[in-house]
Amino acid sequence: MINKENFEALQQIVDEARHQSEMVNGEGMEQVNMTQTILDTIKDEAFGNEIAIRWHIEDIVERAKDRGIVVLEKDARTILQRLDHNHDCYYGITWEMIDCATDCLLDDTNR
Repeated sequence: MINKENFEALQQIVDEARHQSEMVNGEGMEQVNMTQTILDTIKDEAFGNEIAIRWHIEDIVERAKDRGIVVLEKDARTILQRLDHNHDCYYGITWEMIDCATDCLLDDTNR
């Protein structure tokens, strides 16, 4: 788990890398910026500035299993991708939506 001291040490490393990159005409700046983005994400999650609800393909497979349906991992991945791209931002992703997305995928593949 990251604490404030560890985070500050990581930030110092990124700041030093940025300074070094600026000294050599920006070489490596893309990597420094990417690292800063990752560090910002870690900070947001570690310090409660942001939350993320995560669904896993195992959730899809197990839910289908509970309903007496067999869903392969590759199909569960497709279902998750469809849910991610098409969910309603007001309601998020619910078990009912997962059921509907599973049924739609099975309908599509059985045609």
